[in-house]
Amino acid sequence: MRVGGRPQEVDRITADLITTWTQLAAFNTLNRKLEKMLASEPECTGDGNMDKRVNQLDLQDWASFQGVGSSRYDLNLDAQTNNLDQSIIQDNLGLRCPLKKTVR
Repeated sequence: MRVGGRPQEVDRITADLITTWTQLAAFNTLNRKLEKMLASEPECTGDGNMDKRVNQLDLQDWASFQGVGSSRYDLNLDAQTNNLDQSIIQDNLGLRCPLKKTVR
């Protein structure tokens, strides 16, 4: 079922994975909820371990991933865990981030 604006992974030229209007409606409902949920998570720049704090633990953990390519400490998303990511942590040391908003 070809309907504009849908992700390629869900419906491809070689395989219709959504074949009924009921499936399409369910997909769209779930997709809207997912987008809302993802948008509710406040960004916490420099927090690689996702504890909502940028602190020494982030620097210690970053060191264990340094030079291994992409990791959860590849904060600038350049596919490298390197000194640029360390700088992001250092620039945000002491940051305490807000907790996730409630999504309804």
